[in-house]
Amino acid sequence: MDTNFLDIDKYLDGEMDSSEERDFKNRLQKDPDLSKAFELQKEMRQVYSDDEWKTLDRSVLNTEKAKALKTYLKSDELAAIKEAILEVVSENKSTFSRKSFIQKLAIAASIILISTISYFSIKGNNDLFSTTIQGEYENLPSLINRSENADELLINGQQYFESKNYKQAVISFSEYQKINSETNSINSLSYIYNGLSYLALDNFSKAIEQFSLLEKSESLQAKKTNWYKVLVYLKQDNKELLKSSLQEITSDSKNYNYSKAKKLIEQIK
Repeated sequence: MDTNFLDIDKYLDGEMDSSEERDFKNRLQKDPDLSKAFELQKEMRQVYSDDEWKTLDRSVLNTEKAKALKTYLKSDELAAIKEAILEVVSENKSTFSRKSFIQKLAIAASIILISTISYFSIKGNNDLFSTTIQGEYENLPSLINRSENADELLINGQQYFESKNYKQAVISFSEYQKINSETNSINSLSYIYNGLSYLALDNFSKAIEQFSLLEKSESLQAKKTNWYKVLVYLKQDNKELLKSSLQEITSDSKNYNYSKAKKLIEQIK
């Protein structure tokens, strides 16, 4: 078995004595393949190293994007990817040639890079979603005060919703809709509350289902359907349906949230 791979780990872990360390450094200078394998492994470790972050220019670390990147690189999600990669590499060290080992390390680094890029792509969209959604949950008409005989399930649903217990809110609103499905007396606001609850839980298909029921309700609230679907598509990062819904809203200045939709179109271009 080629001991070079073990030596890389031993050196990076600080487990070599002075003589071994001096010998390893000399080999690094003379062996290009070993040097490449060493640099790749070192870079992968530095992604997760507190020391590496501490040595960076502090002005770089002060940006919000840098802080978000550091948080993500230390997240359980990316750590799990790293551990899986290193486990596979470790288990197969004895069968790798030096060339194939370098290639596998490069693939591993690429996986981490792709994961990070994907994260920031989603993060950017979520930032725009967070800005757009502001006020939507707080400014909904109340279900509780609309009638002296308000349904208990609606009351419970709104209370859960306002306390951000969206799982229980979904249960209450869905039960209310089920019980009243045959009476044609469903409060159309329940579709909005339930849809936004599903959206908060990232259940996009159920959210769209609720907003589609809102559209069919032919109530005064139905005119808001396209805007609520926009919120779903924005959080879901479904650019095609997002643009389509925004274009539909901006086709008529009388449509609900026309100005917001027009501004959003400019932001996503």
